[in-house]
Amino acid sequence: RHGPDFNARSAEDYAAQAWLFLVRAKSEGLPAKRDPDGVMRVYDPRSAAFAAYNRDGTTKTYFKPGRPDYFEDQPGKPVDLRTLDDFQPPQ
Repeated sequence: RHGPDFNARSAEDYAAQAWLFLVRAKSEGLPAKRDPDGVMRVYDPRSAAFAAYNRDGTTKTYFKPGRPDYFEDQPGKPVDLRTLDDFQPPQ
């Protein structure tokens, strides 16, 4: 249902874009939070994209929330994705 936010042509395209977002987030150190259940939330302030990933790195959701404070309202503690070894995108 959020595919149109990213001009995704199919469910597979949407999933691939969400995976690439996580890869880029780790590379660039985008703002991220991890909650007690291990859910990782990532936000790109430039594109206004938000994603949440399960503990195993699979995508929970990926969309553009429409308000910049959405990420701040999410649960979790800030983490630096560039230094996390225990959270990797699935291959």
